[in-house]
Amino acid sequence: MRNEKRIDIFLGLLDWDRFYKQFEIPPLTDNQFANFVETWRENFDMRCGQLLINLNYAPDSQLLWTIEDEDIIKSQNIPIREYFLWGQSFDSDGNLLMKTNHILLKDMDSDHIQAVIKLLEMKAGLAIPGYSKSLKLFKDELEFRNKGKQ
Repeated sequence: MRNEKRIDIFLGLLDWDRFYKQFEIPPLTDNQFANFVETWRENFDMRCGQLLINLNYAPDSQLLWTIEDEDIIKSQNIPIREYFLWGQSFDSDGNLLMKTNHILLKDMDSDHIQAVIKLLEMKAGLAIPGYSKSLKLFKDELEFRNKGKQ
């Protein structure tokens, strides 16, 4: 199931004029956009394009129907730190939290990122799909922060 927090992130980051042109969609009216947002929040597992087609706000398109929201954001060259959500399931002492807290990569403490890197490095040798990609993501974030301090 998709994370419902991604919707507000997506809505805040996307250049809608560029999106409309990219997918050849007529711009939504204010009422259509409000209805789109309300419906998406009620059906948060849907993708943006899928919902636009279901609401008849966009013509049927295989690309728009299947494209993931993250890929739409990537296509606009928005840095991954602005939209990548990490599921924090443990506190800093390693205790399991009652509920997973999803936090943007850019909002994570550097100590938290280092702890995640340590965990991923231990698991990277197990050939679990996605761990090496996630490991690079977190290392790149620390490098980005260190460059900003210079």
